[in-house]
Amino acid sequence: MVCGSIASASAKGTLPRNGAIGIRTKATKSSDAAWDAGHRAAVPIMRWTTWFGLLMTAATVIAVIVLHPGDEPGWEVSAPILGLLGVFAGLMAAAVFANRAAKAVG
Repeated sequence: MVCGSIASASAKGTLPRNGAIGIRTKATKSSDAAWDAGHRAAVPIMRWTTWFGLLMTAATVIAVIVLHPGDEPGWEVSAPILGLLGVFAGLMAAAVFANRAAKAVG
């Protein structure tokens, strides 16, 4: 949810440069233009990451409620672990894209 909010604000250009929220690399923090360019470049990946996280949350709920832990051992643990790893990979990819775009600004 936080990633989705940051993606929406980034796409609209309403996420101000700050020290708490956003993709904070040396390059993205170097100027307002670099901050904006970096975050706009990362929007598609952040949106994908948000949807993936929501999908895996739903998969976890289904695994716990429908499969009943013990019937299919492991899915109730595997789904959230896969979700966490996927979201982490998405956030790292977003940071790489944002950093490259911010460096291109100068």
